[in-house]
Amino acid sequence: MTTTTVPMFPAYHVRVVSNAQGTPVCEPASLSVSGANVMISFDLAVAGYEFPDTDAIFFTGATDQFPGSWRLSPSQLTLVDYDGVQGSDTYTLNIRNTATGEIFPIDPIIVNED
Repeated sequence: MTTTTVPMFPAYHVRVVSNAQGTPVCEPASLSVSGANVMISFDLAVAGYEFPDTDAIFFTGATDQFPGSWRLSPSQLTLVDYDGVQGSDTYTLNIRNTATGEIFPIDPIIVNED
């Protein structure tokens, strides 16, 4: 029997919640990560919203660093950050109102510390 070892990615977590005004926001709004090959999971905890099937995350630049995202469920999304180069990356996280279909963009930041 052959055994295959799967490398573990450092994991980070972002929650999408409603702020005091009822507006969906990311917590944390600025996520600090360390190293390359980092897995970032997003959990959507806002009633009446879901991650869209496509284009849930959009990066203006650094697309090789973030090759794609995976929608695991209407409330769960995963992203891998391949690059461990120091700097900040802004992105748009899109969520969809389930009643109207309207897309609501959120603009948080990922900070690579090393």
